[in-house]
Amino acid sequence: YKIKRYIQISFRYTGKIMRIYAHRLIWIYFNGNIPKGLEINHKQGIKGDNRLSKLELTSHKENIHHAYKTGLANSTGENHGMHKLTEKKVLKVKRLLKEGTTQQKIAEMFDVSRMTITDINTGRTWSHVVE
Repeated sequence: YKIKRYIQISFRYTGKIMRIYAHRLIWIYFNGNIPKGLEINHKQGIKGDNRLSKLELTSHKENIHHAYKTGLANSTGENHGMHKLTEKKVLKVKRLLKEGTTQQKIAEMFDVSRMTITDINTGRTWSHVVE
């Protein structure tokens, strides 16, 4: 299965265009409605594989845990949707910190908060970036 994203099905119903993800449609067709508070998980993490045997009901918490366990949710560094810095810039930040430049000055240079620089300095964030 080479499809790396969810498959969405669109159709017209009573004059309106309706959309539903294929995995949800397949689950509902074979098992009935999805109980409130539960989600459909792709057991193997392959979003394009919508065979019923590859789907399961889980809580949101279990679904998120599965995503991290299987490497689907990698929200560190440049993979994080809210990142302002690149690995190249983080290396520069780390060099400036070693040279004794203040965290406030570095924050201003890169247009980020001082806390962002503190987190880099303590290894809370961007710890995977090393020289």
